[in-house]
Formats: sequence, structure tokens, C-alpha cells
Amino acid sequence: MSGTNPKSGTNPNDEPPPPNPAGTGASSGSGAEGPRSDATGSDGAGNPYGVNNPYGSNASTPSRYAEGEIRLPPNQQRGMVGQVPIVGVLMMVQGVLMVLVAVGIALYAVFMPQFFEEMRRDMAAQGNGTPMPAQMGTWFSIGTGVVALVLGCIAGLTIVSGFRLLKYRGRTHAIVMLCCGMLSIATCYCFPTALALAVYGLIVLLSGPVTLAFDLSEQGYDPREIQKAFLMLP
Repeated sequence: MSGTNPKSGTNPNDEPPPPNPAGTGASSGSGAEGPRSDATGSDGAGNPYGVNNPYGSNASTPSRYAEGEIRLPPNQQRGMVGQVPIVGVLMMVQGVLMVLVAVGIALYAVFMPQFFEEMRRDMAAQGNGTPMPAQMGTWFSIGTGVVALVLGCIAGLTIVSGFRLLKYRGRTHAIVMLCCGMLSIATCYCFPTALALAVYGLIVLLSGPVTLAFDLSEQGYDPREIQKAFLMLP
């Protein structure tokens, strides 16, 4: 009897073939799998997610600040940064009121000389005392014209300064305009509001956190990002 297996066609006395050096798992799924570089992480074998496993030991901790986000100093306080736009709006409103007063004074400078001239003629015709000088209307027109011009310039610069405050710009210019607004005492019309705005505005603009906010704006940060960074503080 030859000893040949009729089913397999092999000789049972023959030696088994040598193992595949490449690993049987590389060619078939019946054996043990060989090393898989795409399925194991750098910190150990058997990681099914690879090196980017968010739950593994090598997962990176997210930073507190995103790229380009404002990083404030430690223990920074919120302060009155959120009230800077309010001061800006109030300055623009105050500037508009001063413009209206300046226009009214300019109208006085135009029409009042004619009124003075008529009064001088009436007084001379009636002989009631010494008539007004002929230059009275001219002096009044020049004086009120200068007041209207100065007040109009202050009003325009105040409006511009208030608009810049909305973008956290022009802090020094705003402080100067708040002080110049006190010159409206000559009109007695805008002085009460100018005084209240000056006190409130200087308290806000001279605070430490507000100064830092303006410095960040000068560095190119967006005003909304500045407000967001400070509003997140306790």
C-alpha cells in the first residue's frame, strides 16, 4: 500500500511545509494577523483609531484660546469696557445739539445787526437819550459769528470722536473733546449736558481696563472681539 491519502493527494509521511515568513494573516483572514502600521498608534499596538484617537492617551488637550483670539493678562477685570460705545453715542448726540446751537447763533449774527440798526434809528428819531453806536450791529455780528464758528468746530469734532469710540479708537482725542465741550458754557444751552457727559466720559475713558481695550484696538483687534474678551471676564 502506497500510503498516499486519496482525499488530499499528499503523503502523510512527508514533512509539513515551512511557515510563510510574510505571515498568514497578510494573505488570508484565517490566521493571526501580522503587524499593521495603519491600525496601531505611536504609543502602543492595538489602537483601532490610529494616532489621531481623540480618546487615547496621546490626545492633545485643546487650548483655552483659539488662534487669533485675544489673550488678556491674568486677573484682568472687566471694568467699564462695555460702556465705551455708550459714551460714543452720547458724544454724537451732544455734538448734534451743539451744531443746532451753533446754527442758531449764526442766524443771530446775520439778522441781529439789522435789528440793532432799526433800534438806533428809532431812538435817534424820538430823541430818547444817546443813540446806539453805528458799529453796534457789526460788533455783535463778529462776536456771535466767532462763537458760532468755535462751537460748530467743537461739535463736529465731538461727533467724529464719538464715532471713533464705537471702534475703540481715539481715546486721547475723546478726552480732549470732552474737556472742550465745557466751553459751551458761553451758550448756557449745552453746558449742563456737556458737564454731565464730561464727568461720565472721563471716568470711563481713564479707567485701566478701558485703556487696555484701546491698546488692543491699536494692535488691530476687532472691536467685537475686544468686547467679547472682556465680557467673558467675571
